[in-house]
This record gives sequence, structure tokens and C-alpha cells, in this order.
Amino acid sequence: MTQRRKGQPIDPEAKFLSPRQAARVLGVSECLVYRLVGTDGMPARRLGGRILIPRDWIESGEFGQRGSE
Repeated sequence: MTQRRKGQPIDPEAKFLSPRQAARVLGVSECLVYRLVGTDGMPARRLGGRILIPRDWIESGEFGQRGSE
């Protein structure tokens, strides 16, 4: 029987999230987060080899919104 890694709890004070944390919060795959970052569909900052996604953008609800009609 294999155990799934649950990951560490997300710090409520963190201003940026890793792609894995962002995926968990948004309920999407980590692969989709990387794809969106790569196509400028999601704002991100790069710090060395790390990708960081602004928590305020995730909490703003902009993810998944389409253009206005």
C-alpha cells in the first residue's frame, strides 16, 4: 500500500506560495500551475531556481475568470 504525501501546512502569513501550494489552494494540478506560469496566465516571481506565486493574486479570485462579456 502506498502513502500519498500530504505536504506541509501552508503558512497563513506567507506572501508567496510554491507551485505545489498554489495548486492545493486552487484545487488544480501542479502541472497546470507550471503551465500557467510559463504562458503568463498566472503571475509569478522567480527567485534563483524557485517559482513563487503571490498569495494575494490567488486570494483575489482572478484565477479562472474569463474576460468580461
